[in-house]
Amino acid sequence: MSNSGSLKGKEFIDFLFEYLSGRSHEPEKKPGFRMPDHCKNELKADEAKKLLDILTKDEELMYYFNAKNGFKALVDSLFFGFEGLLILEELLPKHTKLREDFQRQHLYEGLIDFIYRRNVKIEGAILPNEIVHRLLTLLENGSLNEVVRGILSEKTKIKDLFLIVFRSVEITENMLLISSLIQFVSNLCYGTGKFRVKLASEPPSEFMNTLNEALQKIKKSFVCKEDKTKTDWKREGDRTCVKFAILNFVVNLLNDPKLRQHIANNMGNVLATIFEMLQEDVDKMSLNWEDSVTKELAVCINAGLEMSALKFYSEHKVVQICETLLKELKFSKADHKELIARTMNVLAKVTKVDSACVEIVNSKSLIVTIQLYYRQTESDDLSKQCLLAFHQCCRRPDFKEVCFDKHKLTASTFDGFVKQSIVRYTTTSANQDWANFVNACASITQFVAAFPERSKEYKELIKPLIKVVSEKTDAVRKQAA
Repeated sequence: MSNSGSLKGKEFIDFLFEYLSGRSHEPEKKPGFRMPDHCKNELKADEAKKLLDILTKDEELMYYFNAKNGFKALVDSLFFGFEGLLILEELLPKHTKLREDFQRQHLYEGLIDFIYRRNVKIEGAILPNEIVHRLLTLLENGSLNEVVRGILSEKTKIKDLFLIVFRSVEITENMLLISSLIQFVSNLCYGTGKFRVKLASEPPSEFMNTLNEALQKIKKSFVCKEDKTKTDWKREGDRTCVKFAILNFVVNLLNDPKLRQHIANNMGNVLATIFEMLQEDVDKMSLNWEDSVTKELAVCINAGLEMSALKFYSEHKVVQICETLLKELKFSKADHKELIARTMNVLAKVTKVDSACVEIVNSKSLIVTIQLYYRQTESDDLSKQCLLAFHQCCRRPDFKEVCFDKHKLTASTFDGFVKQSIVRYTTTSANQDWANFVNACASITQFVAAFPERSKEYKELIKPLIKVVSEKTDAVRKQAA
């Protein structure tokens, strides 16, 4: 390659291809080394730098290079050295068409094969953690594309690679690497969930224990070695990235029924560790606590589809946690609205547990808050969660007595519910939204059962209800009746 210095543009690219392909320079044979298809010689640092300069400055030449299978050659060049990685890092994130061609040529899979051969099958030296991190960042970026995500999620190699790296790397010393790895596989768990299915096939106890070990290592803030009373802010940002990545990963895992049952049953102590994080974040409310709690509540919501998880929450004072949050959060703050909705979602779910429902009924603050947020009109999901929680409260035989005698609430406290429940009934009926219509009818029925004196306020619904009963069948007709 010594005589390439005077070559420019297309001439240099053609000359480089002749060299890399082995046509102009006989490659060195190494015992036991399987020569890649598109690159037979090492890409040198100065040649890589010159190539990047050409491709960056001339888009036409960049696509010419791509058309000549240049990116295949760059991926294969990694088996000799890592100079080509810089070109991939510089060009792929900036050009959508390049990323699409990269996917069509199965080169994201090529990167996986390279990491697998060097870290699992161990062909040659194990890759340095810095290189693995850079490659994972490229894969993470690519996996944001649905097509790429669908293809990669089927690869058993990725599952094996993930588990080996996750179990072998010291997390606190390689937080950026672990963060990229977790975010990448978390992306693969999104959507069709084929990667989740592969993880679900692993021995569950071992996998859950590994997951919990990782959580334990990043659960607490890092302190300075010189002064244990001070936070090590330099490492704290990286710890937070790993924590958020693992929490998002767990949320995606919970979409698989088998994995959800394992986590809900607290296998490996994963649920308990995340719940401890939630409790501590709510108690301390330190820097970025809202982001942490939002993600921790997402875990609680998804795991809460299982009764075993709801019983765990009830036993670990989740009602008190929710009450603390609802007192602290302000609906007027835009970044608090989602957090309020998630808190109410957890509260609504846990009312299915008798002891938790009793706690809620006996909290004047929560009963009033549920009424207030049910009446707001900005978030339909929040209103729905309030409705579900209130519906369960109304089923308690002593609910009316507790509200009026213990809490000293007046009948007017529930005027907003009556008005909004009529609006909800009318809207769902007019829109033929029968699933929510059933919920609206059920909530009115239960409210009137708890407060029979309010039944006269629903007289305007009698004629529309008779019409629904005469025209509909099954659950719609039953609830209308």
